[in-house]
Parts: sequence; structure tokens; C-alpha cells
Amino acid sequence: MLPCALWAVLRAGAACASGEAPEWLRDAAAQETPAAGSELPAIVLLRERTVEVKEAGKTLVHERGAIRVLTNAGRASARCGTVYLTEGGKVTSMRGWLLGPGGSARPYGPKDCVDVRLDPNDVYSEARYRLLSAGEDAAPGAVFGWEWTSEERSVFQQFDWAFQDELPALRSRVTVRVPEGWHAGGIVMNHEPFAPVVSGRATTWELTDLPGVRDEPGAPPLSEQVPRVAIGFGPDALDHPAAATDFTSWGQVADWLAGLSEPRAARDDRLRARASELIAGRSSDLERIREIGAWVQSLNYISIQTGVGRGGGYRPRPAALVMEKGYGDCKDKANLVRALLAAVDIPAWLVAVYAGDPTYVRAEWPSPQQFNHCIVAIRLPREDSLAARVDHPELGPLLLFDPTDPWTPLGSLPESQQGGLALVQRTGEDGLFRLPVASADLNGMRRRVQVRMGPGGHIAASIRESSTGAAAVRERAWRQSASEADYRRLIEGWVGRSVAGARVQRLETNDDPVTGRFELDVAFTAERYVRSLAAGLYAVGPALVSRRDRFDFSGDVRTRPIVLESEWSEEEVTIAVPDAVRVEEFPEAAALETDFASYRTTYGFESGQVRFTRTLKIRRVTLPAGRHADVQAFFRSVRRAETALVLLREGD
Repeated sequence: MLPCALWAVLRAGAACASGEAPEWLRDAAAQETPAAGSELPAIVLLRERTVEVKEAGKTLVHERGAIRVLTNAGRASARCGTVYLTEGGKVTSMRGWLLGPGGSARPYGPKDCVDVRLDPNDVYSEARYRLLSAGEDAAPGAVFGWEWTSEERSVFQQFDWAFQDELPALRSRVTVRVPEGWHAGGIVMNHEPFAPVVSGRATTWELTDLPGVRDEPGAPPLSEQVPRVAIGFGPDALDHPAAATDFTSWGQVADWLAGLSEPRAARDDRLRARASELIAGRSSDLERIREIGAWVQSLNYISIQTGVGRGGGYRPRPAALVMEKGYGDCKDKANLVRALLAAVDIPAWLVAVYAGDPTYVRAEWPSPQQFNHCIVAIRLPREDSLAARVDHPELGPLLLFDPTDPWTPLGSLPESQQGGLALVQRTGEDGLFRLPVASADLNGMRRRVQVRMGPGGHIAASIRESSTGAAAVRERAWRQSASEADYRRLIEGWVGRSVAGARVQRLETNDDPVTGRFELDVAFTAERYVRSLAAGLYAVGPALVSRRDRFDFSGDVRTRPIVLESEWSEEEVTIAVPDAVRVEEFPEAAALETDFASYRTTYGFESGQVRFTRTLKIRRVTLPAGRHADVQAFFRSVRRAETALVLLREGD
């Protein structure tokens, strides 16, 4: 008689061959959709992954799952996929079935799969993605099930597992099966800690009845919201060859990363000559750092990923090669900055960070896989009060710089990296450090608007803006990412949305790479901005143009925290009116003050000019979902204040 496990495998294989859905899928499809899920696009009925460790560096991964489509929007969720490496890895099988409401099963096989490059920005990468999708076939009520198996070879003996995405999940589990003499353990994140179930050599983490995560503006990333478990496995004997990649401390991670990067920063005569050319005529170290950083920042971002499974995703190409080719990815560019600075005796180190979510890196899980980006830390020559400065306990004052970001100048750190945990890649480093957060005073915009009111509601106006910090980065990105014509259309659209019929007469910008300040100068005219209400009575909106950042906290229900970034804006408007015109009535001035933001307006009339000011300051804070009504009320009051009208009267 066949063993039960083998009989189950043969039975599943027979079902696949005939196009029938396997029994596990029909069992999952028999579950009822909870009443709370009726408004959702889809619901995950089952998702389970088994990782079987065969030997050091080799694993077999099997995943299966089922998802019920509830609405037309949920059709896109009827899919499965996995990442694999072409060197040392492969997807050995991928199949799917679509169960109709009547129980009929439509099979999907290898010919229905697509295989794409994981990152379209990479010129070449061993990391690819195999995808199987039912697409438009998955009508509401249908259940899509899938199974796939892959083989992997990797230097890492760690991985993390997210129990869900934004969809609710009725059952989700991950199992690690290790050889005799090995161990497996995990750290649960974004959920109350719970113990896994251990059965022989298998360790399983399972959660059930996970609610969905609503798509809400200003919410934290999913990685901060959905339950995850970080899993590591390795031999019990510390002298086993595979124990070297079973990281147990951040010092081990730093040593490992330094071992990959240190040999790639070697200096040669070409690097020394190029560094000397770049700093020629620069008297201070900070000026030299700025010249070298700006030059590397200007190089094209091009990624070629090879040897990823052996740690190549963390190993930069030799600095001299990157300089010769004139392109590189984040770690290549950071390493080139480091090598060029070393050629002029300015120490620098690579720094591993996570860009996009300051809460993603968790101190309790030492792993290089928590990082997705590389920047550089440069020893500051003196006590400079720059926004991107940190004080390292051993290395002293360091200036953090991202040579990959083309819009954030030296002295500042991209907003997407501020506040997260990072690791200096050097031998002997013993822990993480916190990336700095720029002061709110360094991230904002000052605007001066001058308007001259003519007959018949005609106005001629000029807008002069000066932005700093993240506000300047956004303005700079819009300008540099667009052609002259497209940028003009962007600005014309912004002005035109606020002032109907506006015609831009002048558009000039000035970008100062030293201060990081971005300036915009716009002049325009409009024929009928001033509204006639009655004979001799007019209305004019002094908040002439809107901010280009909009705050959308609509909706009555909020389930996720609210993330606000620090910024400020100050605006002064003067409207010169004809001699015979005086102010009939001012709106009530606004004075809003909360623990997360403040807003104020003032009005006045002097020397034939209406004067209006508005100031908005937002603090960097994450508020609980229960504060949604407070945030809504604040920004609704701001909108009301900015649509208020000044009444003007002509004559006595």
C-alpha cells in the first residue's frame, strides 16, 4: 500500500492532469464569506507556504492558496506569483484553477504564465517574477486557486513572510522544515507575539480571520500594518559552515556587508586624477565634498544585478569601473563617492538604509535583507549644522548623502529616508543608528503675490516662491523631470485651476545647489477674476492660488493611522485696487491651533492695497485613526478660510 503522503501527491497530480480542482481547493472554496467582507473586492480563503531546507544554501518552496472574487474590481486579485533567481534558482511548477459558482473548474498551466524582470529599471538582473493570472475570467463569485513550487540557492538563511496584503485572509500560515541538527525561529511583527507550532522538524506560524486593510490617504505603508514574521534557520552547531550566514547580531551584518564592499573601494591613479580635477580651486573640505557628490549624483542610474544569491545584490561594482562606465546603481554610486573622497583624504563609509518607510527596519531582527538602498556617510571636517548630519559615537560627526537621488542636494536627506534605522557598513560596527529628521523650519515655502486690479475685473499678478528642504525637492523634481513645454503646462494648469482664464506671461526658475533653495517666478493676467455682485460692489478672493500639495482626508470612516509630514508655508498677498475702491467687508480672520498643525490668516487695507497673509504649519506626527475627525475638521476649516472673499465697494 502506498504511504498516505505519497497517495495524496499522486491524487493531486491526477486532478491537475484532468483539469479537476484538488480537494484542498474545494474545501477552501466551501467556506462562507463573512458578512463584513461583502463590500470588499476579494477575500483570501487560504494562503500557505512551506519552506523545506535541504542543505546549506538550498531550499524548496511550495505555496498554495485560494481567493474568492467578490466584485469586478477584485478580478485583478485572482493571481499568484513568485520571485526567483535565474542563477541557482527556478520555478519548477505553477498551476491554477478557477472555480465557477456552479463548481466547474477551469485549469491554468505553464502556457498561461508570464515571466518578467522583477525591476524594470534594471538593465539586467537575475531576479525575475513568474506570474499566473485568471484576469477577466474571474467573475464575481469565482474562486481562484493556485500552487507553485520553486528551488532556491541563496547565501541567506533568513526570510520574512507577510500573512496578508490589503485583503482580508481567513487562514494564512508559513512552515519551515529543517534537517536534523538544525533549528528555526521567528520574530512576529505588527501583531501580538505568539508561539509557533512545532511538529518534528517542522515549525509553523499561523493566523486566521485577518481583517482587510483599507486604502486610505496619508496611511502608513502596508509593511507597518499587516502581520509579518521574520524567520531564520541554521545548524545547531556554531562551527558548521552554514552558521556564518545565520545572523544573530547587527555587528555580524555590518561585518558581512563590509566584507562585500571594502574591496570595491580600492583607489587607483584614475580615481585620484578625477578627484583632483573635481576639487580644483575648492579651498574647504565641504566644497570638495559638494563637488564630488554633485558629479556622482549626475551619473546615470543603471542597475546590473548578478550573483544576487551569493550576496551580489549588496556588493558594489569596483569604483574605478563605475567611474569609467559613467553609470551605476545606488551602492555603485555611494561606493564611488566614498572612493573619490578617500583619494583626497576625506573618510567615508557606505550606509545601508530602507527607503520609503522609516519604520520598516526592526532592531530585533539582524538581517541585511531589511535594507533596500545604499547611501554614504562622510566625516564632516568641522561642526556644520546641516540637516543630514548625525553624530556617530566612534566616527564623530557624519554627513549623510544620497548620490542616487538627483533632486536632494548635499546637506539634506531625502524625506523617504528620514527617521529610519540604518547601518554603517564597516568592520566592528555594533549597532543601528537613527537617520536624522529635518527640522520643520527647513522644509517649507514662502510666497509673495502681488496683484493689480484693473477695470472690469481684470487683474495682472506675479507670484514669487522660495522653497527649501523637501518642498524644494518636490519643485525641483517637477522641473527637472519635465521638458520646458511640459513644465509650463504644469504651472499654467496650477494657476488656471485657481484663476479662471489666467494667461501666463512669464515663467522663470532658479535652483541654487549650494543652499538647496528652489525659486519660482510667475506673472499672469486674467480678464474676470474680480466678481461683480451689484452696482459698485465686488468680491475678490485674496488666496489667489492654491498650494500644489493637496490634503485629502475625505470619508467618514477611518481604520488606519494618519501620517503627517512636517512642512510650513507662509504667504503674503497684496492687491492694489483703483483709487475709488475701498474695502466694504473683510472675512473673519482664521486662528486654528491643534497638536498637529496650526493655521492663521490676517487681513488689512492700507495705501490703496488689500493685504492678506496665511501661514500653515504641520508637524511630523502619526495620529491614531480615532483622530480622523480632528484632522478632517482642521483641513475643512483651512479650505473654508481660503475660499473666503473680501468685499470691495467703488465710490463713497
